[in-house]
Amino acid sequence: MTTKKADLWTPVDSLPDDFDGWISRATFGFMQEYQGGQTPLLLLDVESEDVELSRPIAFSIGNGWSIGDQGQTIQGEKPDKRITRNSKYGRLLVRVVNELGVDMRARGEPTTASVWEGLGFHWKREELDYSTGGGAILAETGGKTQQVMPTAYLGDRTAKKAVAAPAARTRAAAKKEAPTEDGLTAKLTKMAKLMELEPFQTAALGIPELQTTANAALMAAVLEDSNDGFWAQARG
Repeated sequence: MTTKKADLWTPVDSLPDDFDGWISRATFGFMQEYQGGQTPLLLLDVESEDVELSRPIAFSIGNGWSIGDQGQTIQGEKPDKRITRNSKYGRLLVRVVNELGVDMRARGEPTTASVWEGLGFHWKREELDYSTGGGAILAETGGKTQQVMPTAYLGDRTAKKAVAAPAARTRAAAKKEAPTEDGLTAKLTKMAKLMELEPFQTAALGIPELQTTANAALMAAVLEDSNDGFWAQARG
């Protein structure tokens, strides 16, 4: 089989766009291309099957912050200092918490990098506008810059692991205790037929009703990856 050779005369974008990705590692640090390595950043290593990311997705934090704990935390110059809304990190917080509705407060504080690990989002390139407000930010580009931002929440991979451990049981028991076809089961069946396994499991974990004790057996079946699991059975 002949592999098509890439056209070296056709450049590619260094900034990825329009892909699903999961945050595998989050740290605070610096990158030379951001103001000569002087600006503290949130650095997100993202795994994706859609694109190849050669470097972390970076969000500048703003002035008045120092990095500690080998990149795991940031500290403000004042004890009550908060992230500036207009910084890229501030815009990330607004997008994820206010617009996408992710309960980040239950995970910890935004000054701890690890609160982002395990989360999945759909990411798209956006233009951020800093031209208003009379400042001189990015004056050379008219106050505008490109940034990869999350546009949809895909779920939390760590939640799947946390739920799977106490829900562990034999496959036969899970199937035996599974409830009859009701509203929730019908909904999950429809989802399973429309989605691949991992997106289905992630979306299912976002349904509050599935998290109840009464549906523990159904939860175990949903989290089962084998042919005995809910997804495989629903797809026939």
